[in-house]
Amino acid sequence: MADSFKRAAFVALKNKRKKQRCRTLKKRRIIGATKKFL
Repeated sequence: MADSFKRAAFVALKNKRKKQRCRTLKKRRIIGATKKFL
């Protein structure tokens, strides 16, 4: 029971980090595009 809960929490944390990374990549891409545009 404890192991499965730990695993679920770990997976949730991983997904959260993945989403954050995607967001930062998008921001960087937008910043890069605006710099090129300027």
